[in-house]
Amino acid sequence: MAKDKWAQVYKTTGTPCSCWMCRGEEYDRKGYKQETLRIIKESEY
Repeated sequence: MAKDKWAQVYKTTGTPCSCWMCRGEEYDRKGYKQETLRIIKESEY
């Protein structure tokens, strides 16, 4: 199920995954944590 989620992310962002390294972005840890928690929550359903 998580693989489907990452495939979805890949399609929408055009990057292998949504982490800041793959995106080539650097953003604050708080934002990163919230994004990670959101992805984990979504992948549970």
